[in-house]
Amino acid sequence: MSSTLTVIGLDHIGLKVTDLDRSLRFYHDVLGLEILHTSGPHENGGRSATLRAGAEKLDVFYRPDFVSADRDKPVGMDHLCLTLDGESMEHVLDVLQQHQVEIMWGPVTRHGTTSVYVFDPDGIHVELRLPVVMATAERPAEPAAARPPASSA
Repeated sequence: MSSTLTVIGLDHIGLKVTDLDRSLRFYHDVLGLEILHTSGPHENGGRSATLRAGAEKLDVFYRPDFVSADRDKPVGMDHLCLTLDGESMEHVLDVLQQHQVEIMWGPVTRHGTTSVYVFDPDGIHVELRLPVVMATAERPAEPAAARPPASSA
């Protein structure tokens, strides 16, 4: 018998947010994730929602005592990466601009894909990846986590 477990996939990611409605506007209205269900408010003021990101789920939790992540010195999760359907990073950039979503970094091309990094409403880094190579994109050697904070770049 093996002494290690075998992970066969990622079921979901859970995020703590400070404004559930604002987060749903970002993940549903801007990024197009399907809302599977919502719940609350509960006795403690908490609310939650589950969204579909392909075959995986994104659980979003709100409670009045949650505090925002710090964009410049994030703690905990480094980033969430969502694979997008499409063939044009220019279209992705246009949609983000229409919704006034700040781009943290990118477009960046590596390993046959192109990504752009944005902040969600609570300062969580979200990588949006397309399975295409954008000729004008940056081609960095280091991963996003190795980059200096946006305010000192």
